[in-house]
Amino acid sequence: DTEKYRMELTEVRAQLEPWEKQLIGCKGRLDVASAESKLLKEK
Repeated sequence: DTEKYRMELTEVRAQLEPWEKQLIGCKGRLDVASAESKLLKEK
């Protein structure tokens, strides 16, 4: 039973991985954008 659960968990993780990478990428871009706007306001 545990083995079946682990298999399902691995499958779900494999499906979520690309989404996680996209989210992390988007967050990184948002951080850069907000940092840039702060710099522009300071000038």
